[in-house]
Amino acid sequence: MNFVRKVSWRLIALLLLALSVLAFTPRSIISFPTSSDSLKQYSLSLASCLFIGFFFRRLFWIRHIDTWLHEFGHATVVVLFGGMPKSIRLNQDSSGVTNFSYSKITPFRDIMISAAGPMASVFTLLLGSMLVVKGLEVVLLAVVGLFIFLLLVSTVRTPFGWVVGILILASIAFTYSVKLGLIPTLIFPNALDIYLACFLGLASGVSLRSTFQRIRFHSVHGDEGKIALRLHVPEVVVDWLLVILNAAVIFGVVLYLNVGATVSVVALSYPELQQKLDELIQWFKTIPILN
Repeated sequence: MNFVRKVSWRLIALLLLALSVLAFTPRSIISFPTSSDSLKQYSLSLASCLFIGFFFRRLFWIRHIDTWLHEFGHATVVVLFGGMPKSIRLNQDSSGVTNFSYSKITPFRDIMISAAGPMASVFTLLLGSMLVVKGLEVVLLAVVGLFIFLLLVSTVRTPFGWVVGILILASIAFTYSVKLGLIPTLIFPNALDIYLACFLGLASGVSLRSTFQRIRFHSVHGDEGKIALRLHVPEVVVDWLLVILNAAVIFGVVLYLNVGATVSVVALSYPELQQKLDELIQWFKTIPILN
């Protein structure tokens, strides 16, 4: 099993490096044809799912997407610094724990490993959105499915984690079937774009809401507490820093995709929707933390 785990995580690290190179390479060098309709569908779905994830994070299955990415973030950074994940435990209450072995862990590495969990969802959103814009959603979703499979066979050590992983794999297979028209009467070319937007948007919305909630709850055993201990600062400082970083990455993705313009164009086509959108904006302005 140790051999399988080592091979799996080495492969995961190489694939992540390849995806990162593809994402940050200029579009003039690497880009595949993608329709404006697919990007529109992705932007609208992403905006909707960010909203749902942030305001309805207590919905049972939504939280588990963020937990998967959270623990995957911890484990990935461990591997990048030369360690090896031993087990990932995903629980029914949406909590998770990553255990790993390390020959020598420095304060800097400990901070980076701890921060990787709370930041994993939004950085995945950033990476995924850059790949979608380049028309690489087919490759991205295939790699996501491979990651989940490798995690299940090598590292996930709870039955519930297996259930969630298998359900995600099944949903990915279903999405490909819909895109390719393998299911009669269900043919939708933009299925992958909408699925990825929902997957990444829900997880990022939940992650941002969780960082806000951590401001009120402090623990030396949490990721924020460990970072604060290493930096010798109050935990609330770390809490707010993570809030700002998560919000900044999400805001950057929204600007990158020009989500606001896309939503406005659609809203203008439906007066009732425009009215609801205006009401929502006014409601946002009444939130004390935004004033």
